[in-house]
Amino acid sequence: MDNQPQTLPMLLDERLQILAKIFKEEGTVEPELELLIKENALGLADKVDGIRTFFKMAELNAQALRAEAQELVEAARVMEGRAERLSDFLKLTMLAHGIKTLEGHRWLLNLQKTQGSLSLNEGVEILDQIPGRFVKVQTSVDIKAVKAEWVTLPEDLKSHFTMREGVSLVPRVRSKGKLNE
Repeated sequence: MDNQPQTLPMLLDERLQILAKIFKEEGTVEPELELLIKENALGLADKVDGIRTFFKMAELNAQALRAEAQELVEAARVMEGRAERLSDFLKLTMLAHGIKTLEGHRWLLNLQKTQGSLSLNEGVEILDQIPGRFVKVQTSVDIKAVKAEWVTLPEDLKSHFTMREGVSLVPRVRSKGKLNE
C-alpha cells in the first residue's frame, strides 16, 4: 500500500479485495495480508474521523456565517437609517434656506415636490364619514381632492387628518459641461 491519501470508496474497495483474498485462500490469513487488513482498518478509521471532523467544522462555520449574516442585516438596517436621517436633514435644511438644488463636483441634489401624505388621526371607522368625492377606493383617501378643497372642509372633518407637504431628495449626475467648469 502506498502513502497517498485514499478516498473512502478506494478504502472500501481495498477492503473488499482483502476479504476476497481471504475467501479465496479459504480463511487463511498470511502475515502480509494481516498487515494489509490493519492498514486498511486504520485508513478507514482515519477517514471516518476526518469526515466527522469535517461535518463538525462545517456546522460551526455555518453557525458563524448565519450569525454574521444577522449582523450584516442589522448593519444594513443601521446604514439605511443613517441615510434616511441625512436625507431628512438635507430636505429640512434646504427648505429652511429656500434652496432647491445643491451642486457638488459630480452630483446635484434637487428637491422635488411630491404628492405628500395625508393620514387619519383616528382609526378606519372615520372613513364612512368622509364625503365620497374624497375617496378613491373604499379604504384610501384622495389626497389631491382633499388638498384642493382643504380650506372649505368643516373643521370637525379637518381634525381627523394631519397634512404634510411632501418633498423628496433626488440625486442626479451633473452634465459633462458643468463638470469641467
